[in-house]
Amino acid sequence: MKSPFSLINVMGFLLINILVSAFTTWVVVRTLVPPLAQAAPLVAPTATTTNTPSTPTAESSAATPDAPAIPQANPPAPAAAQATPTLLSAGTTTTVNVRISSVIYAGQLSREVVVIVNEGDKVDMTGWTLVPPRGAPYAFKQVVMFKNSFVNLHTTTGTDVPNDLYWGLGEPMWQSGDELKLLRTDGSTAATFKVK
Repeated sequence: MKSPFSLINVMGFLLINILVSAFTTWVVVRTLVPPLAQAAPLVAPTATTTNTPSTPTAESSAATPDAPAIPQANPPAPAAAQATPTLLSAGTTTTVNVRISSVIYAGQLSREVVVIVNEGDKVDMTGWTLVPPRGAPYAFKQVVMFKNSFVNLHTTTGTDVPNDLYWGLGEPMWQSGDELKLLRTDGSTAATFKVK
């Protein structure tokens, strides 16, 4: 009597199983996963940089009307705090949008940090000052902030690196209710922040 588990029978059985599995996977993928051409493109939201309404362009008119709207992670800032366009030279402008994002661990010298972010174009902050309600202001040395970058200003002592600057104070600077001002070289206010 011949054994039903001969090599030819086992190989045939495995081949049929592979073909059935491949066909089933193909059917599931075709029916449950939409083709890439029909999937809506994922586009990151862009921040509003001026106070003037935008005019539609050929590119914006060509956008698909049925594309889903992607919610913005951070709502646009109020009109007074939005980015300021600055004239550079013959018709070129740059958008300066530096703001104080937060004061972390106010009152704890070793952990106290002021977080400053740049949501506009590259800006040279050399000569800018951070003015506290009491004590001497902090003067930024050679600091260039690139677009969508940040810098941490630590109250305590340490060695400056591109994203971490140190004020060099021996006691905490900030407490709840304090208002910070970030002033440009010309003395105009770039940003303000109230410690919570």
